[in-house]
Amino acid sequence: MISSEPTNQTTTTLIPIPTLAKICLFLAKPQDLPASRQLLVITIASAVIVLFVCYSALPGERNIMPLSIVHILAMGVVWVLLLKFHNQLPRWYQSATALFGCSSLINLAQLPIVLKLTQQAAGGTTQPTGSTAMLVLTMWIWEIAVVSSIIQQTLEVRKFTAVVLSLTFTFAIHIALFQFFGQAQS
Repeated sequence: MISSEPTNQTTTTLIPIPTLAKICLFLAKPQDLPASRQLLVITIASAVIVLFVCYSALPGERNIMPLSIVHILAMGVVWVLLLKFHNQLPRWYQSATALFGCSSLINLAQLPIVLKLTQQAAGGTTQPTGSTAMLVLTMWIWEIAVVSSIIQQTLEVRKFTAVVLSLTFTFAIHIALFQFFGQAQS
């Protein structure tokens, strides 16, 4: 018998966006995601696509696809090292899915702000307006808080340690990207 259920349910099963959104809003945990290799692969591919779109919106010349791929690879390597160091490698599938999925959702949420900054720069405004700067800071704090939450719940560390690891995680990825690609030409 052929199922007449909508394909939307299949999409939600393949990428559990509602659960990822709840993790971003601190209403769910990485453990609420299925431990699935297929889900992780789809989430990683989605993360590359989202980064490609976000990097494409930025001014300057860069190799966008390699930059997007190296960004995701750097996230994966740093995350594996953190899991291995804390003897939590069995939590790879769920935690990496949460990390890549939540980062993608946050990047998509940040995209209008990035576009606004790009418009301000193109309009000759050298400094972002106060409200845009505040939004950028808020989004960055939110991203650090979400990554900290994922770290705290996955590695079972204190909140302060999770924040320090989140900042270190972000810093390490940006250092790796800078090493591979340098600063973009404006």
